[in-house]
Amino acid sequence: MFVSVGISSGFLSGLQVNHIDLSPIHASTLVGLTNGAANILSIVAPLIVHLIVVEATNPAQWAVLFYIASAICVTCTTFYVVFASGEIQSWNGHQIDCISTQKEQARILDEAVGLEDVQLMT
Repeated sequence: MFVSVGISSGFLSGLQVNHIDLSPIHASTLVGLTNGAANILSIVAPLIVHLIVVEATNPAQWAVLFYIASAICVTCTTFYVVFASGEIQSWNGHQIDCISTQKEQARILDEAVGLEDVQLMT
């Protein structure tokens, strides 16, 4: 279990920001869908525990449960690391232009805030 949680750091850190990478326009909908799926699975998890662990003091039954949890974690992490993409998807809609330089970012921010004449320290 310790190893599977350690390995899942790539999955968990990427999952939180990958919605924005895939579709900046629909990121909130994607977060809602993935969080909804996670919540449904968290409702089902105690039912599965109840089926596997019949006797709460039996360490062998708990070991089976932890092996299943570890296998799920490692499988999902491996799938994510191999197949995940950070490319904006075609169903996103409009393309978002990237701002290439820090000076360009500062200029746009200055114009938006009204600080065109203020010298920024960089």
